[in-house]
Amino acid sequence: MTSAFFIESIVGLALTVNALFPLPWWTGLQLPSFFLSWLTMELAPQSMVIGAVLIGAFVGFGGLKGTEGWVALGLSLVTLALLGSMVVQAQRVRGITERALRESLGPDYLKKIGPSRKP
Repeated sequence: MTSAFFIESIVGLALTVNALFPLPWWTGLQLPSFFLSWLTMELAPQSMVIGAVLIGAFVGFGGLKGTEGWVALGLSLVTLALLGSMVVQAQRVRGITERALRESLGPDYLKKIGPSRKP
């Protein structure tokens, strides 16, 4: 159980770090890196819930035995923190986008949008 927890935490952290710092083009892995980071960013809230459930399950079934289990817990918590920072960053974009729309289209831009296209 501890080894599975350790592997899961490494994979989760690798995907999250890839979302923050995608691989450059010269590695030849830019396309897989892009798609994996895209999924990780888009599903960050869901990944946090799944990660928390997995942490609870691994800890509940004895995944903290030995150093490997505690390292896995630490890596998983770092992953959750990084995913949380992505969620916070994504929420900030909403206000920035709204402000940009109001500045460029006017404060009543929603009234100019047809009824079938209103958010």
